[in-house]
Amino acid sequence: MRTASALLASTAATWASYYSAHPFVALAVRWLHLSGLVGGAASHRVVVTGLVVMALSGALMAAADIETFLGSKLYWTKMGLVALLALNGAGVYRSGRRALRDPSGGGWTWVRFTSTVSLVLWLLIVFVGLWLREAA
Repeated sequence: MRTASALLASTAATWASYYSAHPFVALAVRWLHLSGLVGGAASHRVVVTGLVVMALSGALMAAADIETFLGSKLYWTKMGLVALLALNGAGVYRSGRRALRDPSGGGWTWVRFTSTVSLVLWLLIVFVGLWLREAA
C-alpha cells in the first residue's frame, strides 16, 4: 500500500509530465488563474468564486513543478501575500457590513482603507507571481 506522500508525489509527477507536454493545457490553467481577477466586486459570492478558481488553478500550476516551487522563497512570499489578502478580505467584508448598518458611523473610512490594502496586495501578488514565473 502506498503512503499518502508517495501517492501525492506520483500524482504531481504525472500532472507535471502532462502539463509540460500539452502547451494548451498549461495556457488554459494560466488563463483560469488570471481570469479569477476579472470577476470584479459585483458580490461577495463572485469574489469568493474567483478566489477558488485562482486557488485551484494555482495549485495545478505549482503541482506541475512542485520541487521548484516548494523550495522557492518567492513562492512562499506569494503564499504569504495571499494569506494576508484573505485576512484583509475578511476585514473588507466586516467593515462593509458595519458601514451598511451604520452609514454615519465612519465605517466607510475602513471600507476605503481595507479596499486600498486589497488593491495593493493584489498588485504585489501579480508582481511576485510574474517574478516567480521568470525565476522558475
